[in-house]
Amino acid sequence: MRDLGVVALSIVIAIILAKTGALAGILTSTQEWTILGSLVAGIFFVSIFTAAPAGVVLFELAAANPIWEVALFGGIGALIGDLLIFRFIKDSISADIPEEERIEISQVVFVLE
Repeated sequence: MRDLGVVALSIVIAIILAKTGALAGILTSTQEWTILGSLVAGIFFVSIFTAAPAGVVLFELAAANPIWEVALFGGIGALIGDLLIFRFIKDSISADIPEEERIEISQVVFVLE
């Protein structure tokens, strides 16, 4: 039930950000700095609610700057965004999985070798 509340809250926040234009303003203001703009747009690109405006910013940055630079720092930003999301939800996900169904990381590494 708590997870449903978090999803509902994130939808409400996404709607508020879209209606007020706050997210577009943040992304547009960082567009002048290639590295920072790519990093911030990459962070926002990993969420379904902010992927569209972040994609537009990345496209505009790539049109005006070297594409390798935008791709590199956008990718690093996406990595940071994924790590932030994982950090916030990992405890709730592990609480939802019964203890006997959890796979230890050593088992996964053994299978991959």
